[in-house]
Amino acid sequence: MAPADPTTYRTSDGKPPLQLKRGNQLIIDDGSEPLHSLAAGYGSEVVVEPGGQLGHDFHAFGANVSIRGGTVGRYMHVLAGAHVVLEDGYVGAAYEDARIGWDDGLPRENVVVSDGGTLTINGGVVDGPIYAYQGGNVVVSGGSDLWIEHFGGDVSVFGQEMTTRLGQAPEVEYGVPVEIDRSLGIGLSFTLSDDAGSRVSIWRTYSNGSVTFTQLVPGDYNRDQIVDLLDYELFMASMGESVATPGDGADGNFDGEVTMADYQVWRENRGRVFGSDRRVPEPSTALLCVAALLVSTRSRCRQVSR
Repeated sequence: MAPADPTTYRTSDGKPPLQLKRGNQLIIDDGSEPLHSLAAGYGSEVVVEPGGQLGHDFHAFGANVSIRGGTVGRYMHVLAGAHVVLEDGYVGAAYEDARIGWDDGLPRENVVVSDGGTLTINGGVVDGPIYAYQGGNVVVSGGSDLWIEHFGGDVSVFGQEMTTRLGQAPEVEYGVPVEIDRSLGIGLSFTLSDDAGSRVSIWRTYSNGSVTFTQLVPGDYNRDQIVDLLDYELFMASMGESVATPGDGADGNFDGEVTMADYQVWRENRGRVFGSDRRVPEPSTALLCVAALLVSTRSRCRQVSR
């Protein structure tokens, strides 16, 4: 195993190396030129900030990538244990100063997920298809008008409703993952939230792999169809913990860990009720502080009792 190199690069400080190795962190910030043909290796980290430009032909090999805004070019390849999280921004931009790769006279795929790679989409826009190949994992809880081509990967969708191309809406149990039969794998459509355009389509199922749908309101960590103080308490009680499967418990951003990012998911959705436009009255800041103090005290008591 190669030794870690804890070097942090910023694109605004000058052009970084195009091959990142273990321990490297790259921050693509506002005000820099598009960075094309970047390869992020095992143990490296890439953060795309609002206004940043990650160009064409980006390959993530076992890296952790957080896209918080900005733009990403075409042909993003997620594989070999890499985890890419799209929170906001635009994927599929066409930059004028670079050629898009072509295979056999046809444009390369826009986004490819395969060989143990995971793409989690909580927001933002992906312009063009996402190809989920065997060994790849695509997790969707947000975003606008997403299009997935299913080539044997595992696709998990968290949203409000699922319909087939015939307009059917199979019955599902709230909060319980349902694996979709391949016979329905053509023309699936999912509504993710109340936001206009927040939906995902799976046009074809070509081979093995799974498509799973979970009916869920973001921030509803205890699965009772209301985002309220009980979900906040669950978040506080599990803060800093890892979950067995991304999206379990209070892992609201599907990164496998309960962090302050999951508090933000709860905060943005608090008061929401499944299947309704209304919101329950939001708890006051003082009440949240009392709840946090109670949870913290309870946690310390458990530690002392051990």
